Amino acid sequence: MGYVLGSFLTSGVVHKIVVVMPNQNVEWRCMLLTFRMMAISVLLEHMFMQMTGKEVGGWTGRVWWMAWLLVWGSIMVDGFA
Repeated sequence: MGYVLGSFLTSGVVHKIVVVMPNQNVEWRCMLLTFRMMAISVLLEHMFMQMTGKEVGGWTGRVWWMAWLLVWGSIMVDGFA
């Protein structure tokens, strides 16, 4: 759990540093929130697999993942606006 959260937090910080170089007005909270929620989605998928014995997949897995990405990704994009 700590590895997943730490990896996504580090990725969020690195992405933030890269994005801040050309544009100083990007908000930290939007970038870090989005990456934190992606880590939570990975942990939720792992919990689902442990509870059901099946991996998240198929068309329902794709719909779930795209909905998750659209909700939290739009917050990150909003930080650029």
